[in-house]
Amino acid sequence: MTARAHANGPPALRTFAPETEALVGPASVEAQPNTTRKQRKGPHLFSYAEAVRYPQEPYLIKHLIARGDYVAVLGDPGTGKSTWTARLAHALARGASFFGRRTRAAKVLYVAAEDSTGVRRRLCALDKLYGPAPNLKLATDIGDLKDPKCEDRMMLRALIRREKPDLVILDTLAMAFAGMDENSSEGMGSVNAFYAEVAKEGAALMLVHHPAKNGSNTPRGHSSLHGALYTSIFMKKADGGVVEWSPIKNRNGQPFGRYYFKIETVDDSVDEDGDAIKLPYVEELDEESAPKRSGKLTARLSAAFGIVHTELKRREKVGGAPLTRSDAVELLLDGGSVSGASTEANRRRGCSDAIVALVQKHRLAQTDDVLMLGSAADELRNDPE
Repeated sequence: MTARAHANGPPALRTFAPETEALVGPASVEAQPNTTRKQRKGPHLFSYAEAVRYPQEPYLIKHLIARGDYVAVLGDPGTGKSTWTARLAHALARGASFFGRRTRAAKVLYVAAEDSTGVRRRLCALDKLYGPAPNLKLATDIGDLKDPKCEDRMMLRALIRREKPDLVILDTLAMAFAGMDENSSEGMGSVNAFYAEVAKEGAALMLVHHPAKNGSNTPRGHSSLHGALYTSIFMKKADGGVVEWSPIKNRNGQPFGRYYFKIETVDDSVDEDGDAIKLPYVEELDEESAPKRSGKLTARLSAAFGIVHTELKRREKVGGAPLTRSDAVELLLDGGSVSGASTEANRRRGCSDAIVALVQKHRLAQTDDVLMLGSAADELRNDPE
């Protein structure tokens, strides 16, 4: 989309009701009052007694997202991350439970930088299933946001200032910042600066994005994004069409913990051939409906996990330095039980692949280049399959 896509006005803003949908101007909606952060005037000194009486940020989704937070939803193509995000937006706008977590009714601005028709289909499905969510609005035709001083970005900021949402969802980062060099500090710095602009208006920002390609559960691109995030949610496909998601980084509660869903459909109207039009939505699953995990590793992965687990526990006990991924690869090379390849280059590659597999199986977690025990670290590791 070009920067001139909406030269005649600001981004299109839509509101959803049970049977009608219309372009609207400034609207008055009932929701929790928006909290605007005070303008910074310089350093503020707290006494110890004052410091320990810290204020609680009002939550949007309890123990997951609070006002002013910086959030990323990460998943490979086809995992359903945009359908999941639409479900979150709709539940939050209604103050309805989301995967068993309490929400506080809030105003949500969903910014569709790509496939706005797909977003509207998902919202239509949720409207049919759960009813209207008038606190949710959809903005389209937003242009290109990578230049902080461009007209497109200024118009979106003006829209946020006017609508005063509690949560802004940007779907997807790649399309909203088209052509940006994600791997440069300057490129990702523009994204982080956009968060600061949104937070200044008292809102949280949620980015829909892709994970890194090396098997990591961290965001694709420069590490400054992951470092700046308050909450990072990672999803991946499991067996039987089930998708698993978990908060990998969470300022508002415990990271990890696994949740599950499936993409289902609900009938809308019929097309010109008389066939039913299917609308997608997220169906939440309980633990009993989730795929069963064997808790077993191959002999090679069990050996690798045993070595890394022992080293992580040793460093924790003595207060040693964090264990980096490259450190772990060297440990596995020295152990000699993970890869029997004939050349060192192939042995090194095999050890690196073992680390990736352990992260994907949640035995290990990786933040930037640092490894730690994952959410499934307590599952059986010495009973190879």
